[in-house]
Amino acid sequence: GGNFNGKGYAKFDKKIGASIEWYQENDGGAGEADLYIRYSSKIDGKGGTYIKLVVNDEIVNNKVFLRNTRNQGGRWNKVKVPIQLNRGANTIKLISVEDTGAFIDEILIN
Repeated sequence: GGNFNGKGYAKFDKKIGASIEWYQENDGGAGEADLYIRYSSKIDGKGGTYIKLVVNDEIVNNKVFLRNTRNQGGRWNKVKVPIQLNRGANTIKLISVEDTGAFIDEILIN
């Protein structure tokens, strides 16, 4: 793949239950935030794929839809999901719920 940000990206390797986890320190107060997931996914015969989003061990969304990009690894899209962050330590986890092998480039929190 190309056109990713930074030094690389993570792949779910077509395994149900594969996961990627981040630690996010929140120095401000607890509250709502927007999580942006930058991804690449091209699933033949389907419009996209789904992942599960878990924040601080709480399921935020069982099926976040990642719409197909023009090609996998060469084109990237972002999806926005509202989340709740705690003050201090937070964990954000993406889990594959299908065996489609999406690529995850980065997450951003606003």
